[in-house]
Amino acid sequence: MKLMNYGKPYAPAKNYSSIFGDIFSDFFSDAMTRSNSDWPKVDIEENEKEYVFNVDLPGIKKEDVNIELNGDVLVISGEKKEEKSVEERKYHLKESFCGTFRRSFKMPDAIDSEKSEASFENGILTLKVPKSDASKTRKIEIK
Repeated sequence: MKLMNYGKPYAPAKNYSSIFGDIFSDFFSDAMTRSNSDWPKVDIEENEKEYVFNVDLPGIKKEDVNIELNGDVLVISGEKKEEKSVEERKYHLKESFCGTFRRSFKMPDAIDSEKSEASFENGILTLKVPKSDASKTRKIEIK
């Protein structure tokens, strides 16, 4: 079974008339979702034993990250807190993200969530979700 991203995909408009026609109607409804829907960046690998998620979380402490498996939906959420400083800063450009994030993925039915493990090192969250025995192919001999 294929893993599915539960986030709303954002497809850019095809022409200028649709950009201006949709810009105001979509702005308030999904502007926040659009900015957070693909952050943090996630790489998902699959091998015979498990699914491996590598999540880029630069500048985030592991205490500010939550991982939950609700039924067949894996949710990775947390918060990147903005640095507070005494002096005023004058930014010319600020692309770094601050605030809450949430990524959801529909998992295949055949996983062993009890044996899942996560580690966090150098801003990379690595989550390993083992496949259950039910997902393994077994050969049936003909008698």
